[in-house]
Amino acid sequence: MTIHVILSIISIIAIQIAIGIKTTKKIGGIIMKKALLTTLALVFVCSVMLYAGGPNGPKGPKGPNCTQIEGVIVTIDSDSQFTLNDGTVVQVTDDTIILQKQVPITFNDLTVGITVKVCGQMDGDILIACKICVKCDGK
Repeated sequence: MTIHVILSIISIIAIQIAIGIKTTKKIGGIIMKKALLTTLALVFVCSVMLYAGGPNGPKGPKGPNCTQIEGVIVTIDSDSQFTLNDGTVVQVTDDTIILQKQVPITFNDLTVGITVKVCGQMDGDILIACKICVKCDGK
């Protein structure tokens, strides 16, 4: 269970308790309607947040246009590009997310010889990277 789901559940419970405390003097039907509407609104907001990847945004491309490649970096250019051992040229942009052990790193942290998994979209012969994960010890 991710932290987003846990926080969403805690928020829903806390708001339901608060609504129950404030409206206990009213007729039961009104309490139930308000509680139901509030719960539905919170579930909708939390669902949208989780679908969008939470506070860190989307987790990379999905669907038929997404290309995923794993390989070893054999060359690194100064133009935010590197080449993998299969000949694929990868372009890194300002929007590219680069992670090592789930921690963000920069293009300058990449070195020749490391294994990476790249997700992105092909633009001609170049893979425009959305997300790069540095593989540590083959994991």
